[in-house]
Amino acid sequence: RNLYVVIAIFLLVPVFYVGADDLSLASARWGTPTEISSGDAGSTTPLTVFLMNNGNGNIAVINATLYMQEPLSSPQGDRQEVVYPKIQIQNNQLKPGDVIPVTFTVNIPSYAAGMYNFSLVVHYNITRTSTAPPVYVQTGSTVLYSPSTTVTTSSLEKASFRFSLPVSQKPSIKVDRIWTVLEDNSVAELNFIITNSGDREIKLQSATVSGDIVQVLNPTIYINEWLQPGSYYRLKTRVNVPKGASSNGYALVTVTLSYAIGTTVLQKSEVIRFDIVGSGATGPEITVDTNSTSLIPGKKQRIEISVRNVGDQTAERVKLVFQSGKNIMILGSSSIYLGDMPKGSERKVCLDVLPSSDASDFMLPLSIEYTRFYEGEHVSVQKQLSLGFSALKRAEIEIVSARQGMSIAFSG
Repeated sequence: RNLYVVIAIFLLVPVFYVGADDLSLASARWGTPTEISSGDAGSTTPLTVFLMNNGNGNIAVINATLYMQEPLSSPQGDRQEVVYPKIQIQNNQLKPGDVIPVTFTVNIPSYAAGMYNFSLVVHYNITRTSTAPPVYVQTGSTVLYSPSTTVTTSSLEKASFRFSLPVSQKPSIKVDRIWTVLEDNSVAELNFIITNSGDREIKLQSATVSGDIVQVLNPTIYINEWLQPGSYYRLKTRVNVPKGASSNGYALVTVTLSYAIGTTVLQKSEVIRFDIVGSGATGPEITVDTNSTSLIPGKKQRIEISVRNVGDQTAERVKLVFQSGKNIMILGSSSIYLGDMPKGSERKVCLDVLPSSDASDFMLPLSIEYTRFYEGEHVSVQKQLSLGFSALKRAEIEIVSARQGMSIAFSG
């Protein structure tokens, strides 16, 4: 299993900054806050910094550049990323005391546990307005009056900040599905297992479930359960599958958990796929074939085998078990586990075999084992197949050279 690295939330005041005193770094954090397992689909995560106007003028942030250390990088693989707040939030103006969020995207490899230092450079424009009071000057019996005046100045400034955020090695919580196949024009129950995979007690507060093409009937579930390390909670919800949804093939369901570790409240989101089938679905259908139609007798060789699901449902926990058959012996492992195979998917596997040296044909038996979802139950399926091969005769080539020319003799 891949190593999963979790980005823990760590709100942090800047430890150092230089530049004008008008702009400060109020805090920095991963996510929203969100806990994301690195090395999975969530290895690219947002990093948000909060800039505060500490001065007495109006600030417009022009751009911000985040510099990161290895092995962290931008989605493009660079060690820096430039963002323009006006594009992100459509309002880059800060009045005195205002705070603006600026979000970067950071890619974190699965082996990147540790504390990481960042540098942030912000270019901004500050506008200051000052008013000079009226002036009265008396000369003899004459009083000269000068009205108040307003002066507006604008200047470009740069501020630099440094801060650190941790990447911890052990996830606090994970979400697994209990397999369910959705059917067109129906209401289905979805079940999830939420496990405390960390080493501290957590309080699971609530869950929010949403779908792309299915309608979640109870999207917010309040839980308020304490989970000890290694314990789990079973989450249930119901969805409405619209008519014709099977044309898409599957639905994506997002589960967002809100939970607390100590006094820190965190969030974690998982996107989970569920297959959708029509009302007349027949189930998964696994086929096996190979391009190797002939084998060389008496010689160890490797054959490539294609495994396809040509049915209309996912085949779960697919396993191939080969047996030494007629005139052929298997070398090495004879059992190959393929995991879940969605409809339309294909896997390539290789098998080392030794055909008999004096045979003209070979037969390799195998069994296909998998689980399918049928009428609300998980049903085990086993099929017996055989792959047939013919013998490929050796071609002995003798090349005889002569002064006047060349002759080639074939025998076989």
